[in-house]
Amino acid sequence: MLVRRKALLRIGGVSRIRDQVIDDCALAAAIKPGGAIWLGLAEDSHSLRGYDGLRGLWDMIARTAFVQLKNSYSLLFGTVLGMIVLYPMPPMAVLVGAWLADARIFLPGFLAWICMVYLYLPTVGLYGAPRWRAVLLPVAAVFYTAMTLDSAWRTWRGFGAGWKGRSYGPSSSKPERQIGE
Repeated sequence: MLVRRKALLRIGGVSRIRDQVIDDCALAAAIKPGGAIWLGLAEDSHSLRGYDGLRGLWDMIARTAFVQLKNSYSLLFGTVLGMIVLYPMPPMAVLVGAWLADARIFLPGFLAWICMVYLYLPTVGLYGAPRWRAVLLPVAAVFYTAMTLDSAWRTWRGFGAGWKGRSYGPSSSKPERQIGE
């Protein structure tokens, strides 16, 4: 994240966000009252964080997903419901419609899935992935939803958002617990 020095000094520096798990969002929220923020993608940027397989990626998302939902179970419920309706339901309608030979089920599911793929193609292209992978967006959404549910589960169990071996719970009254305890 690139930030103008003037904007950073105006908010009191990075100390303003030092206790935040999602520091980039917290920094943007702190800077936003001072004016417009540009959000964009850069084709020449590369992540310095390596994720060795699904486990590392899962932990990264589960660390912040429920925090992003403000540790709210009602927001979690709405998010999960929305994710199910938007992503896996269209391919499921295609399969069920084909199985039952019912165009009233098949066609809306097919059109929704095609729209989803079409809208995802620019992102797939930007990152140089094969275009056929866009049809797998519902699978990615199911995984992301599971990671979000795991994030809430971790919080419910008292672990909160885990980061660098520490746990940040939604309430400061809970004792800090080490991940894996």
